Amino acid sequence: GISNDYIKLSKNYQPNTVSAFNELVQIFPAEEDLNRMIGVAAFYDVFKITNVPSTYQLIFNNFVSSADSTLKRQEYLNTLNLIRNASEIETFFKNVEISEKFYEVYAEALNGLMSSFLKVSVMAYKSRNFKIAKRYYQQAQQIYDENADFIGDDFRAKHSFEEFVEKQVELAGMMLDDNYFEDAIGLLDQAKTISEENDIELDNFDFSAAYKKGYAGIYNILLDSIDYYIQQQNKNNSLSILLQSTEFEQSHSEYLKRDERVFSYATILFDHYMNTGLAKLYSEKPEEALKFLYEARNLNEIFQLDHTKEIDSAIRQAIVPLIFQIINKAEFEVWAKRLDEAKILKEQAENMAIKYGLIEQEDIRKALLNLDEKINNRVCIDIQYKVNNACKISVNRIHAGKIEEGEIVLKKADDLINANPECNVNKSGVDSLMHVYQPLFKYIAEADSLDKLLGNAAFTDIKKLSDELQANYNENGLNEYLGKISNLFDLMKEKGSVPEYYEAIQYHINQDEFLTAFYYLDLLKMNGVAAKNTKLYQKGIGYGICRDQEDKYSYLNELIHNDSWYKVLKASCLKN
Repeated sequence: GISNDYIKLSKNYQPNTVSAFNELVQIFPAEEDLNRMIGVAAFYDVFKITNVPSTYQLIFNNFVSSADSTLKRQEYLNTLNLIRNASEIETFFKNVEISEKFYEVYAEALNGLMSSFLKVSVMAYKSRNFKIAKRYYQQAQQIYDENADFIGDDFRAKHSFEEFVEKQVELAGMMLDDNYFEDAIGLLDQAKTISEENDIELDNFDFSAAYKKGYAGIYNILLDSIDYYIQQQNKNNSLSILLQSTEFEQSHSEYLKRDERVFSYATILFDHYMNTGLAKLYSEKPEEALKFLYEARNLNEIFQLDHTKEIDSAIRQAIVPLIFQIINKAEFEVWAKRLDEAKILKEQAENMAIKYGLIEQEDIRKALLNLDEKINNRVCIDIQYKVNNACKISVNRIHAGKIEEGEIVLKKADDLINANPECNVNKSGVDSLMHVYQPLFKYIAEADSLDKLLGNAAFTDIKKLSDELQANYNENGLNEYLGKISNLFDLMKEKGSVPEYYEAIQYHINQDEFLTAFYYLDLLKMNGVAAKNTKLYQKGIGYGICRDQEDKYSYLNELIHNDSWYKVLKASCLKN
C-alpha cells in the first residue's frame, strides 16, 4: 500500500522525503485536496485497524531513530538534517506526536556541532591561525542563531549551549591575553547573553573581571594614541581621541576610572588651542580665532581646567569685531533694498551680543540702534514707493475695465499704510482715488448684489436696487467706465424666475405700465406657463394696452401675431 511505500522511501532516501511531501502539497494545494490526500493515506494504512501508529507518525519516528543513530557516531550535521526532516513532517501532519527523544537528539546534536566548531576555533587560535579561528567561531555562532528559538525548555537549552558558552569564554580569555580586546569583548557579550537567556552558570569564570581587563586594555590604547599624536604635533587627532577616550571611560564607568594622564593631556591641548586662538585674535582674524577659542573653552568645561575667566575674556575680544562685521553686512543689505536679509543679520548680531554679555556695550548698542533706524527708514521709503505705485496700477486697471482689481490694489495700499503708522506715509493719492472712484466701486458692489437677488428675491426688492444702480450710473457718469449697461428686463429675462415674472406683471399693471407688463407676460409664455394660469393678468393687460389705440387689431397683431396663447388678452383688448 501507499503507506508502506512511504515508509520504505523514508528509510532509503531520508533527506529527500520532506521534499516529496512538499511536492504532494503543491499537487493538492487546496485544503480539501490535502485532507483528501491524508484520508487516502490513512485508508491504505492497514496498521490503522490494529491501532498501530499512522504512516506519517511512523515516518516521523523513523527520522528520529535514524538521527539518534547518526548522533552516536558523532555525525552532527546528518543528525540535524534528519531532525529537521522529522520537524517538517510534524508541520504538515498536525496529529504527529513529538517524542522526548526528538528533543534530546536535537539538543545533543546542536551541542556537539557547535562545540566541535569552537574546538577547531580554539586550536586554530592557539596555532596563531586567526583567520580559520574566526571562520569556525562564526559558523558556531550561526548555528546558535538559527536554532536558539526551537530548543524548548530551559533544561534542554542549558544542555545544548553550556559547552558552547564555555568554549566562548575560553577563546575570549586567550584573546584578552593577546590584547585583542574588542574581539574578546564581543565574545564575552555573546557568551553572557546566551548564559542569561538560558540560565547557564559558569563555574570559575568572572565576567566582571574579564570585562574590566578588556575595557582597560582599550582605554589604555586610546590614551597611548593621544600621547603619540601629541608627540607628532597632531593636535586635532589628539583632541579627537581625548574626547573619544573620555566618552569611553564614562560609558564604562562600572569598570574604569579616569587615568591621571587625561588631565595633563587636556592641559597641553588647552594651551595649544588657547594660544593659537589669541595669536589669530592679535592678527585681526577674529573668525579663525573663535574656532580655536571654542575648542579651548570646550576642553576647559569638560576637564574643569579652571580657565573660565581667561577664555571668556578672549572670546569676547574676538566676538566684538565679528558683531560689527555682521552689522556692516546688514547695512549693505539695507542699501541694496534686501530688507529681509538685513533683519536676519541684525537679529544675529543682537543674539551674539546678548549671548556674550555685550548688548549694553556703548559702541555695540549705538551701532545696533543706528542699524535699526536705517532699516526702518528704508522700510518707510519702500512703503511710500509701493503706495505711489499702487495708485498708478489701480488707475490702469480701472481704465482697462478691471474695476474690482483696481479697488483691491487701492485697499491693499491703504492697509499697508495703516499697518505702518510710524512711517508717516503720504496717502493723499490713495485717498483721492478712493473718493473719485467711490461711486464706481459702489456700483460694482451693488450690481453684484443685484445679480445674487435675481431668481431668489421679491421683484420689489430687485426693482428698488435696480433703480438705485441706474440713478448712480446716470448721476456719476459711469458710462465712461462701464459703457452701456443692461436694463432690468434683460437681466430678469436671463436670470429671473417665474414667481418674479408674476410679481413684475402685477407691479407694472399697478403702475399702468401695461406694455412692460406684457413683456413679462411673454416671459411666462417662454417659460412654459399654461395660458389658463395667466387669465387674470391677460385681462388686465389687454384692457390697459389697447385703451388708447385707434386700430386695436393692427396694434394687437404686432404684439401677439395672432398667437392663441394670448386669447384672453385679445378678447379683453377688443371688448374695450
